[in-house]
Amino acid sequence: MKRERIVSNLILFSALLITLAYLLACATVPAPDMPKRTYVEEWTVIKPKFDNSDIKKIGVVKLSNATLRKGIEDNITANIVAYLREKGDYGIVIINETVDGLPTSSLAQKLGKQYGVDAVLFGNLDFYNYDSNTWQEYIKGNAYTSGFIGYYGYIYSKRYGTESHYVTWMKRSVSMTVTYNFINSKTGEVLWTETADGKSWIKGGVDDVSTRDESVFFKGAQEEIITCLKEILNYKMKYRKYI
Repeated sequence: MKRERIVSNLILFSALLITLAYLLACATVPAPDMPKRTYVEEWTVIKPKFDNSDIKKIGVVKLSNATLRKGIEDNITANIVAYLREKGDYGIVIINETVDGLPTSSLAQKLGKQYGVDAVLFGNLDFYNYDSNTWQEYIKGNAYTSGFIGYYGYIYSKRYGTESHYVTWMKRSVSMTVTYNFINSKTGEVLWTETADGKSWIKGGVDDVSTRDESVFFKGAQEEIITCLKEILNYKMKYRKYI
């Protein structure tokens, strides 16, 4: 019996030595260097789904506004023009005329001759809403909360004390919808239509949110309804090409 115990202990000790030696070997052998992939940055041009080969100059009609929030259409129109000039390669002509109702091919052809453009971009602000709400909630001690501003991805975190208590929350947001029509003013063909939605919002403690007014959220929502216009451009985009 004693002999069997000694043999068993020797086997266990040997197993421990083998395990230890393996671990030491793994710790001392450096990991192999992974081959690094190299790349070059190149530009690519994403063309629209329609044929735009005969379009050199486009006219941008002042945005129509079907909402009760009047006055913001001028700001949005100016930013649409700025975006098209920065991102596209068309000549841009501003058409300071207001179009009520659905734009027609005949109207696009008329404006094309009048302003010397190959295509006309119409837009209508269908919906606009600014919302600000407050409410109270019972928060346990050491609780954290966070907020998020839509388009910009701004995130914050804050701890609301070590004792359980009530916190006054606030949420502010701007939502808007714009319908676009892009019409060839030579042929009258409707090249592209889009209904674009934009929203920017934040939720958090009233002390944090109340410092941000409507203009902050208007800017974020506006960015979302404008960036979809890349679909009518020869849009340049940078990408990595691995070699």
